[in-house]
Amino acid sequence: MVDQVNKIIYIHDEVYQKGMLNSDIYRKLVEKRIDKNKIIADSAEPKSIEELRRNGVHRIKGSRKGKDSIIHGIQFVQGYKIVVHPRCKNTIEELENYGWKPIKGTTEYENKPLDTFNHCMDALRYAMNDLIPKNTFRTISKSAFGL
Repeated sequence: MVDQVNKIIYIHDEVYQKGMLNSDIYRKLVEKRIDKNKIIADSAEPKSIEELRRNGVHRIKGSRKGKDSIIHGIQFVQGYKIVVHPRCKNTIEELENYGWKPIKGTTEYENKPLDTFNHCMDALRYAMNDLIPKNTFRTISKSAFGL
């Protein structure tokens, strides 16, 4: 749940499991009674999104992505206080361990997150997708590829 007025994100549950097939994901959504909720999924998986939609998860859609969308999403989420239920152990672990790429030979960091401890964090960014102002990311048009 997101309290936009007070800028608070409440995380009260999580599903954290590797190697799930789309049928497993569908069963978990039904089990948690969230299959009818709006769901923002990784847009890099359009076939999975379509399969889940055909199985009855009609309110699923892919996240908006574009140039620097990860950084913009992280910065947007950082504007909120995050309250996590103690049962969300993986989310807590990721929040405690999320990090930035170090610049070799210095004590400085790049403006790029490490690709570890980020599964829950990616899901959180996707969940916030519709709240992030649309002009925050620049999407790549087909003309950029000469199409």
